[in-house]
Amino acid sequence: MAKSKTRRFAELPNLVQQDANANITNIITQGITSNTLTVSGNVSAGDGAFNSLSMTGSLGSVQSLTSNDSVTAGSFVTTVIHTGVGTVTVPTAGWIAGSQLSIVSNGTLTIDWGTSAKGTSLGNAAKMASGTFDGSKWFFSEASAG
Repeated sequence: MAKSKTRRFAELPNLVQQDANANITNIITQGITSNTLTVSGNVSAGDGAFNSLSMTGSLGSVQSLTSNDSVTAGSFVTTVIHTGVGTVTVPTAGWIAGSQLSIVSNGTLTIDWGTSAKGTSLGNAAKMASGTFDGSKWFFSEASAG
């Protein structure tokens, strides 16, 4: 038997919980539809599915570097576009395990991956490189195109 609207309304305090200041602290629902939703704080989901989720600025970054410069650590996926002649230094602090880095150069590029890195360095012949951070060092590959 279906519940009446009055009975469902009476159960609303069990679904919308508030603190002593009348701030909503929890909403129990099967779904929320909104044109705009602003979240300040953390969002967690057990087995949640996200469709068409824009991650601008939080998943990855694009950095433009010139000549001798250093990559800024922090984004899980980072792309570096290098110009000029010089060495790009890739730090080993500030990344989480599994971070991905891609580097391309329109100039002459040497990449310093750190003292514990594993891979084959092409010196100043590198034009494109990628690396995966294992939590302490970079595993990388470099390539040259003409």
